[in-house]
Parts: sequence; C-alpha cells; structure tokens
Amino acid sequence: MTQSAQKPKAAQPQLWPQATERVPRGTPQNCEMFSRLDADLFLANQLFRHGRPASVLSGVTDASARRERIRSEIVDHGLGAALVRYRRDRPSETLSEAFTRLYGEPL
Repeated sequence: MTQSAQKPKAAQPQLWPQATERVPRGTPQNCEMFSRLDADLFLANQLFRHGRPASVLSGVTDASARRERIRSEIVDHGLGAALVRYRRDRPSETLSEAFTRLYGEPL
C-alpha cells in the first residue's frame, strides 16, 4: 500500500477531558473534608514515625473521633514536644504545634 492510499487515522476518543482552566485550590465543594482528612493522615504518619501504631485511623470514624484519638495518642505518650519537621529558614514545628495549626484548637 502506498502512502497516498493509506487510510487516515481515526481520532482517538479522549479518555480524560482536558481542563480548560485551572481551578483555584480550595474551591471544590468537598475541599474542607479533604483538608481535614489530610490533617488526620499527616498527624497519623508523624505518630507512626515516632513509634506509635497508626490505630488512630482504624475502623469507621468521623473527623471528631479521629481528632480525639490523635490528641489522646500525643498526650498519653508525651509526644507533644516531638519534632514534626525541621526547617532551616523557619522555626521547627512540634506535634502539639502541628495539631494546633491543623485543627485550630490547642492540644
């Protein structure tokens, strides 16, 4: 078959629609739910890094139950002063400071 006799390629169906514009962060309806879940996952990961099992996320829970489980793990095991992240350009953050920053209430 010569090049002139070849069939033109059919357009491939688009699997994922292209975004026409970038959606600003924080605008989806469920953004608050995901930010709370991100906070829970972040603190659970930090507790795991400091030797505590990630049981704070086990089972079916709501946001307030997870927050209380995380709070009790930090307080009961004295991890409030444990460093969460070290920053050269800004002050380091402890677990109690991260809890206050993420949940808006003191430990």
